[in-house]
Amino acid sequence: MKVKTYRVLLHAVEEGVAYGWQRAHKHTDTPSDDDIKERIETEVLNAICEWFDFDDPDDTHEEEEDKIVRQQVRFDRRRGKNHE
Repeated sequence: MKVKTYRVLLHAVEEGVAYGWQRAHKHTDTPSDDDIKERIETEVLNAICEWFDFDDPDDTHEEEEDKIVRQQVRFDRRRGKNHE
């Protein structure tokens, strides 16, 4: 059995774009272009990470994960949510 990697990746990207768009519009009908782009980028990466493991021992992806968390915190703070 062989996984159709491209189809799985395409599904993850489509899922991430749709969810990112939805999240960007969750608390406002008119999010900024930057908010939309940030949410879509974050959710696409999250969706990809749901389907794929990145097994690079020299790169733990901690910087990317930290960036995603920081983006989420900034986004939530702009919407009035407080992360403590």
